[in-house]
Amino acid sequence: MLKMNAFSWAILFSLCFLQSSLCQAADDADDDGSILVLGDSWASLSGDFLAGVCGLGAEPGEDVEIRALTNKGDSGSTAAEWASSGNAGKAFDNPKYEYDHVWLSIGGNDFLGNACDDSDKQISENIVTVISQIVEATSNDDLNILYCGYGYPSADPCGKGMGVLDELNNEIRKAIEDSPYAEKVQYVDISSEFVTAESSPLSDKQWYADNIHINEAGYVKLFSKDIMQEFFGCTRSTAAPVAAP
Repeated sequence: MLKMNAFSWAILFSLCFLQSSLCQAADDADDDGSILVLGDSWASLSGDFLAGVCGLGAEPGEDVEIRALTNKGDSGSTAAEWASSGNAGKAFDNPKYEYDHVWLSIGGNDFLGNACDDSDKQISENIVTVISQIVEATSNDDLNILYCGYGYPSADPCGKGMGVLDELNNEIRKAIEDSPYAEKVQYVDISSEFVTAESSPLSDKQWYADNIHINEAGYVKLFSKDIMQEFFGCTRSTAAPVAAP
């Protein structure tokens, strides 16, 4: 991985988020701590953001790790499509890096497309299928997968309240925990991460680009969480002060 000071990282982060072709530093990073992003629009719209995940909250003078990153997110895609296509596993065919971390974001479009109903539990089954494809395809026995679902929307998309989302999240969590791949997956419930006293029970619009997609500030808030920093193995070191002459 590359290391940059916090000021340089802040400039790089802004450029990467706005235009991925400008994120050359992430392309030059080595395999150590490399990240693969798979899934729907929450994944695809993050662009190269996670290349600088370890720089979130960095202070001036701190060295910041720049991670090698591949984003194969596909806006509008569903868990059913990922499960049937096998594209998650295919991402490991001649990969650019030997990935250490995968962020998987799927299931939301299936839920919305079925009027916020998953009574047949098909979504959670498809998510576990995709996880199995990742685990079976990687050559890295130490690869870890992050599944965090979604924050509550900033407006109710189906008029059924947030309880139906809680039920879905519980189904997905249980399906992952009961699967043979449980030890490979870090499940994080972020449903209320963006809720404030004023917006409750919905998420606050300050972190959303529209009713269901988080904005740049939302990504910063999400991946600044301690559990996210720990998942990606982020460590920081402060440069030693220069002795006075």
